[in-house]
Amino acid sequence: KTVGDGSLPPIVDSGTGGLTMPQELLNGVHQEANNIASKQCKSQCKNIAIFWQIVPESCARCINKVMPDFVANFGSNKKLEVSGSTLFYETTPYSGEYYPSWSPGALTF
Repeated sequence: KTVGDGSLPPIVDSGTGGLTMPQELLNGVHQEANNIASKQCKSQCKNIAIFWQIVPESCARCINKVMPDFVANFGSNKKLEVSGSTLFYETTPYSGEYYPSWSPGALTF
């Protein structure tokens, strides 16, 4: 059996600091998050530059609800899917402060 053929449950990695990806891909994520913030979450994300700063809870929760999933295709029906709802995480329980959990990593996959 191989992961992804439907015979095994999906893998959930909840023990790492988030998703890392090449900066070029992350730039697209930033652009999408800022588009969502300025349009679909305008009232919750007033005058906020989305990345590399603390984001208020209402803004982060709104973006997490509508952020598209990140999908990396590796050919032959092999892909990595990360739910868009994981883009922001609460820095400390009950703090109301959220920070992006997707960050720059290697230059290529």
